[in-house]
Amino acid sequence: MAEAIFRARLEEGYPHLVGEVEVISAGIAAMDGSPASSHAVQVMDLWGIDLERHRARPFTLSLAREADLVVAMAREHILALERIYPPALQKATTLKTVSASREAILDLLGRETAHDMASVNSRLEKMLELLEATGWEAIYRAEMGSESSDIMDPIGESFSTYLEVAEQIDHSVEDLILCLFGEPLRQGPGWEGR
Repeated sequence: MAEAIFRARLEEGYPHLVGEVEVISAGIAAMDGSPASSHAVQVMDLWGIDLERHRARPFTLSLAREADLVVAMAREHILALERIYPPALQKATTLKTVSASREAILDLLGRETAHDMASVNSRLEKMLELLEATGWEAIYRAEMGSESSDIMDPIGESFSTYLEVAEQIDHSVEDLILCLFGEPLRQGPGWEGR
């Protein structure tokens, strides 16, 4: 769902970057080629996003090496990343960590729209420096209440749980995209303008 939501927001708000930014989802325990769960497909369908053709892929050493940014849903994924390819920790964070650090990141980077990949890469580099300066150990520390570092895996849960998780992902993806790309060129009805 995170990949689909990220792609939809990218296409909606940053059409000039669509062909430049590659978004790939992969799972620590994913069974290669498995379809998305029926609840995930149904939830995304409510949002006008087609998840029918999505197929799972495992997170590999190659993906860890090639990625410019690794965004995990939970701290346990960061721990798994450390086992797969320790140098990737320097370019990894959880989705909710970025969301919780949003204001500090935007204070540093500003809100000006990134118009090309050079400006996206510059924003990404500065964002990672800021997150590293705040201490990577914060990723591993459990936070209380709704500001938890983790987005739960809804597999096997109810439709309403999938919907709740999708809303959490969307909220945090909005923050991530704003940090990476600045203000969107176009804002559809899903943008809250926070």
